[in-house]
Amino acid sequence: MDNSHFVKGVKAASLELVDISKKRVEASVKLVEARATELSPVNFGILKASNVSDVRLTGDEVVGLVGNTAQYAPFVHQGTGIYAVGGNGRKSSWKFFIPDRYGTKRWYVTKGQKPQPFLQRAISEKLPEIKKLLGGK
Repeated sequence: MDNSHFVKGVKAASLELVDISKKRVEASVKLVEARATELSPVNFGILKASNVSDVRLTGDEVVGLVGNTAQYAPFVHQGTGIYAVGGNGRKSSWKFFIPDRYGTKRWYVTKGQKPQPFLQRAISEKLPEIKKLLGGK
């Protein structure tokens, strides 16, 4: 008995399921990316404009990625110095100087910057919608 019709049907159904999954993951990452942009701790600028998302097919998985390409984004998101998430920052304050517009140097002291986890918050806030998009409850 020839089962080539069945095999072709299974392959077509598998491809269609991958396509549906990819579209749903794309919608999910765009949802998170848009919310992360809204939650970025500035009104405009490089950080806000650098939120990105992507969907990749890796083997038998559809993987959605959301991130920020600004070089300083990890420092804003995770914090610095004594405020860094997980204690991964400097343990004490530090000072540095910046020349002002009159050519004199001004000293600044900082303990770091508190984390502003805009990407993590976007994921947390949109999780119920993501579950619905992906077919969960």
